[in-house]
Amino acid sequence: MVLIVISDFMQDEIYLNEEIKYYHGFDRILYYSTKGHVYSNEHLKLQNGVENGEQSIFYNNVFDRIYYLFKGIASKSGVEELIYILQNKNMSGFVIKSFSLFTAKGRLLFQHIRNDLKKRGIDRTEKIVFYSYRLGIGTYAAILLKKYFNNSKVISRAHGQDLFQFRNKYDYLPYRTFLLENLARLFCISENGKEYIVSKYPAIKYKVEVARLGTREPGRNKRLSNNTLVVVSCSRISRIKRIDLIAKALCRMNDIKIEWIHFGDGDEEYQREILNVLKGKPENLEVIFKGFVSNDKLRDIYKNMEATLFINLSESEGLPVSIMEAESVGMPIIATNVGGSCEAVVNGKNGFLLSDNPSLDEVENAIRHFILMNKSDYQKFCDYSYEIWKNKFDVDKNYKLFSDKIETVGLNFHA
Repeated sequence: MVLIVISDFMQDEIYLNEEIKYYHGFDRILYYSTKGHVYSNEHLKLQNGVENGEQSIFYNNVFDRIYYLFKGIASKSGVEELIYILQNKNMSGFVIKSFSLFTAKGRLLFQHIRNDLKKRGIDRTEKIVFYSYRLGIGTYAAILLKKYFNNSKVISRAHGQDLFQFRNKYDYLPYRTFLLENLARLFCISENGKEYIVSKYPAIKYKVEVARLGTREPGRNKRLSNNTLVVVSCSRISRIKRIDLIAKALCRMNDIKIEWIHFGDGDEEYQREILNVLKGKPENLEVIFKGFVSNDKLRDIYKNMEATLFINLSESEGLPVSIMEAESVGMPIIATNVGGSCEAVVNGKNGFLLSDNPSLDEVENAIRHFILMNKSDYQKFCDYSYEIWKNKFDVDKNYKLFSDKIETVGLNFHA
């Protein structure tokens, strides 16, 4: 039995580094990915005997792109999706572009993976589980592969942007019905995600499960304190993460000493905009951008660093692994109430949930709340954060269970 893992995300799928270690019950495991930004696939480390099928799959030229687009449009699923767009959606440039990019890249991915599997001697009758790490182009390609490899099944995870249609312009995600109807299982990373998709597509309720992501336990941080304010954030530098909002809120707080440490790299233009905001920062604010740090190194840093709180002001999330990592050492959390963040942050217990589009006053007040706490109350927040991690986000428990579920799908080809 073969497991084929497919990623079509635009940045690194660094959390796959942990998940891959737990796969079992398969004779062969192969990994494929599309080409994203210049830094995508840089930090992924294939382990546990996983074969590198083909990374950074992309078009050879513009004619290649046109070929795959028309190949997809001419198919039964392509025609049905176009009819759906005509009947239900505004024929905007965005919708047509989204449909076209999805169709062309999905067909490209299908062709490359199919050809590579044939070269590797994998027969059309081989038992195969195609697993797409996100509900999108990879899932579409996997379903096309399922029609070619006739003894196979398709499963997919669903996170945030790939799941919640209302977070996308014109409430449109391509081929939604086609993808959901052809999946054997859909694993949402949060209860919030599961509730959303089941309410929107009740007919697929039987195939939707929650399979949370997780992180390793580095041990409790004994240097957490609210005596001085040390704010920690960790994310790729992207506009959707609203890191500039953190900068603006901290720049207003000129009456106390603050240290802000951010882990993560990404959009260089957006980072320059953030640094431009910080040109006017008060002298009491020290800012350190650490850049990309591996998960292993980050765990060690989190365990030993001085810190007061972790902050995430994203406008969209699935269920942030960055919050799990902070909670694993006992850091209290400030987060926007988006996606499944409410499953990791209990307001007033281990942190504060802000509105989905918080004002600078709201952000500043939440931060100041931690400074005004007495030591006993602050410690309770730290303890509660760790307990949430222990009960919900332990990587060993979550990924062992998920790996068992993948193997069960492969073993039970009638499910």
